[in-house]
This record gives sequence, C-alpha cells and structure tokens, in this order.
Amino acid sequence: ELAAFDDDIEQEGSPTFLGDKRIEGSVWPKSIRGSTPKVRGTCQIERAASESPHFMRFHVACPHCGEEQYLKFGDKETPFGLKWTPDDPSSVFYLCEHNACVIRQQELDFTDARYICEKTGIWTRDGILWFSSSGEEIEPPDSVTFHIWTAYSPFTTWVQIVKDWMKTKGDTGKRKTFVNTTLG
Repeated sequence: ELAAFDDDIEQEGSPTFLGDKRIEGSVWPKSIRGSTPKVRGTCQIERAASESPHFMRFHVACPHCGEEQYLKFGDKETPFGLKWTPDDPSSVFYLCEHNACVIRQQELDFTDARYICEKTGIWTRDGILWFSSSGEEIEPPDSVTFHIWTAYSPFTTWVQIVKDWMKTKGDTGKRKTFVNTTLG
C-alpha cells in the first residue's frame, strides 16, 4: 500500500522516486503503483497519480442510450449515479448521466468498455493498444494513472455497496473506510 509509506524512507528520500531509481537499467523497467488512497493532500498514491498527464477512468456504454460514462457514486443532489429508495438497498440502480436511463447492474456490458483520459482524450481497452481521441493508434504513454472503484467489481453487488454505505451513517471512521476502500 503506497499510501501507507512515509514521505522519506530510511532517510533516503521519496518511496516512488527510490523505486524508479532502482529499476533504472532494467531490460523492461516498469513501475506500478497500486494503493487505496488515504488522507487527501498527504497521500503518496494521490501524489503519484497527479504526476501522470493521463488520468484514466473506465467508461462503459449505457445499455439503453449507448452514451459512454464512468460510474459515479453520486449523492442526493447529483442527478445521476447510484440511486435507491431510502432504507431499501435492493432497489439500487444507476441513473445514466446523459439521458437519465435506469441501468441495473446485470445490464452493464464491459465488452466494449474502455479507459479514457478526459483531459487528453487518449484511450485503451487493454493497456496494450492505445488510441488518440480521434481513434488513431498511438504509442503507449510513458505514464498513466488508472482509477476504478468497487461498482465495477464482479464480486461485489451494488446492493452490498449501498448496505455498506448505510452502515457508515453517523460514524466518521466507517465513512472514511467506505470512501477510501469502496470509492477509492
């Protein structure tokens, strides 16, 4: 967990820069930094993610209108995202941000989903082939950040996410755990 590392490792410096220096000269150097984020503004993974020019989110097409979007948790004021009847987690659905289509979890098809950088427009489906915003194949970028959260997991239902959210009511410790580990 990169987020749990100190800013200075044994008086040698930054953990990410130390790691990068240690792979110099490797035949296939690759630095993969994975972690659940912690406290905003002091988190190593947040800092590392901000150093990349490409912040990739996983976009899926709405099964009803076909518009691509990345899934968002949402809240009472947001007109899209996960929605449910109060005190009834089993009623959960996703409300499409483009056309307010009601999407059930089992309706999502990840076959043509893709990671898209909203800033630069580059995208990939598999991390091997990369494309410009106009669809032309490009060289893989030197650095990318991927963000994905539990709503995409085949092992966790949206019902469970809502149940977990409801358990956090009035408990800042549980709320922090939910935000850091579920929403990531």
